Amino acid sequence: MDVMTNKPITARKDMKLIDAARLMEEHNINSLLVVDGETALGIVTDEDFVRKVIGKGLDPKKMMLKDIMNQDLITITPDKDIYNALISMRDNNIRQLPVMSKGKLQGFLTQKDILKIQPVLIDLLVEQYEIREEEDRKAYQEDFFPELKKKKRK
Repeated sequence: MDVMTNKPITARKDMKLIDAARLMEEHNINSLLVVDGETALGIVTDEDFVRKVIGKGLDPKKMMLKDIMNQDLITITPDKDIYNALISMRDNNIRQLPVMSKGKLQGFLTQKDILKIQPVLIDLLVEQYEIREEEDRKAYQEDFFPELKKKKRK
């Protein structure tokens, strides 16, 4: 897969969240692959920091990546094409795909990587984001305005 990042920025599961956030800032990235050697264990995105830590009032200085990483990785093999990758991202509501071969990490592919070289594929994503924005808006309202949940129950 030509567009993947061959040497993605990775981290260990025992890295403190504050250090992971600094690493993401330093490299201007939105996600980190959590690895043990060549094995991908999980992924942490900027959304995980917001929803699982900040939104819950937790202290990122006291937590590690293993506390918030998504372990149910959806991956792709290097023999698949960009279209297959984008369809997988759309269908699974994700923006990143670790590229794996025989259980080993080969690279990392993001929607941004794909759209940089194939901007015509944006139509595949538009509907996904419209649906996702509506779901996110409802979740945000219920999380930060609990009275809305009460009104819905009546």
